[in-house]
Amino acid sequence: MDVIAMARELGAALQQSDEYTAYNVAKNAADGDEVLQEMIGEFNLKKLSLSTEVQKEEKDQERLDEYKSYGVTKEGKSYYYQGQLVRVFLDMEGNRAFYTLENNPLGVVDVKITRGTEGKIQTIGYMEKEEAEALFREDFSQPDELAEKAGQDWETTILPVEVQRVEGGTWLWLGTYALQPGDQVSYNLQAKKGERMAAGFAQPGTEAPNTTFHTVDNRRQGEELAFATGLMAWKAPAGEYRLFIHAPEEGLEGIQGQIVIRRRLDTPKNGA
Repeated sequence: MDVIAMARELGAALQQSDEYTAYNVAKNAADGDEVLQEMIGEFNLKKLSLSTEVQKEEKDQERLDEYKSYGVTKEGKSYYYQGQLVRVFLDMEGNRAFYTLENNPLGVVDVKITRGTEGKIQTIGYMEKEEAEALFREDFSQPDELAEKAGQDWETTILPVEVQRVEGGTWLWLGTYALQPGDQVSYNLQAKKGERMAAGFAQPGTEAPNTTFHTVDNRRQGEELAFATGLMAWKAPAGEYRLFIHAPEEGLEGIQGQIVIRRRLDTPKNGA
């Protein structure tokens, strides 16, 4: 008797065992338990969120090490270039998407980093005042007033996206975020396959929401299915929102890019 035949006989014997019967009973019970399935779904979402956060931290550390070789350092939330506190700090990918965009009203220089298509730094230097201010649409002309707001800062979350597939008609959930008017979001995504792609936010509680917020929905234009929004001001009511990528029609494949979430932090000034 050859090995394959022996393996088949062993498999047939195992299926007749009490242990295999007990396994099937337990599996069928678990599959029919809606509460358990919901818990499993929540676990998978948390696992995805944790994996994404670990990848983000590793990439952030790589960037900090790269910055040092070009004279850029970071202390807390503040960036320094050649020892000078940076007011507006912009690090742009080769496809012109924002990787990092931060502002500190107490900074004295504006700095921009540009990268090639492979992600390597190509240039680093000072930005013109007009270009820096246009990024935030804020009035930087009153330094005394800004000094009074020294406790106000931004928290930026950059979510790298690399998804193999989203089935047609389904939603891929990427985490829950607390947002309020004045925060900012941007999407820069592309898909290799598929005809229509959407990204945005929805309130928790449903897996196929009818109402969404700050959603971008685009169809393939020629050979490209992509969108790059730049930063958009959040105008929906304050609360918790779930971030998604949605395939409204057929499935999507090879989704890549990043989503940026900038939250304004209103904290008391030092000594307050």
